[in-house]
Amino acid sequence: MTDLLTVPADPLLRSGRGSNGTIRAIPRSLAGAKVRNREYSSMVRSKAWDRIEKTLIDIGRLPEDFDGDGALKPFSQSVSNAFLLAGYLRDSGLDLTDLMIWPTDNGTVEFSLRRDRNNELSFETGTDGISGLICLSGREHWIDPRSGNVRTEVMRLAHEYASSRV
Repeated sequence: MTDLLTVPADPLLRSGRGSNGTIRAIPRSLAGAKVRNREYSSMVRSKAWDRIEKTLIDIGRLPEDFDGDGALKPFSQSVSNAFLLAGYLRDSGLDLTDLMIWPTDNGTVEFSLRRDRNNELSFETGTDGISGLICLSGREHWIDPRSGNVRTEVMRLAHEYASSRV
């Protein structure tokens, strides 16, 4: 049994995926996460990191016939890439206390960390790797999964997101 909570999709999500008001499944472990007044975190064995790790394990163990309000069980490569992305985000030092993670309707895993509609990190992990549409101060940055520098781009944009916090 998974510990997922269904919530209405965020109509202001800038990634273009799921912004049509559909229902999403997000882990209960992240649903009640409170924002802490920290910009950076070591995340070595923090409660936030434990929740992220548990959530990704739970998503990876979803049954083959999982149908969470349209969300499908992610492909194993999507979950593997999700762990890779989570490690990149942890290594960036970004406070991931309010990071949301959920399975999508096309077998991928989506990550979102949002301050407001002009400042959001939105990533998707699929069989082709890690992609992302990041909005910082109203400017959009695209991370292509086929580029050879995904880790570098994720780290750079995460640092820029953290340093732009008000």
